[in-house]
Amino acid sequence: MGTLPPQYADRTVVEGSTVTLGNTTFTTWHTPGHTPGSCCYLAGDTLFSGDTVFAGGGYGRTDLPGGDELTMQRTLARLETALPRPVTVYPGHGPSFIWR
Repeated sequence: MGTLPPQYADRTVVEGSTVTLGNTTFTTWHTPGHTPGSCCYLAGDTLFSGDTVFAGGGYGRTDLPGGDELTMQRTLARLETALPRPVTVYPGHGPSFIWR
């Protein structure tokens, strides 16, 4: 199998940007820590968190290049206080959960 040519984004997002897919609008939350550009996407009471937060209080690794434990702790504290509750979280790994 050959290599594919690089693909380029036709749009970038920042904190507060919205993306609409069908009838659903997602708001971008910049959530650095796992990587500098990590983002979560909130639509109503549903959060797609990637590797920012997992069920049981876990979160993505911060020991790889670009990761930062202190930044992750700040991100988690912000989500703890700023997210609407309850919110159903769909992480990048593991089961979904309700964050109350």
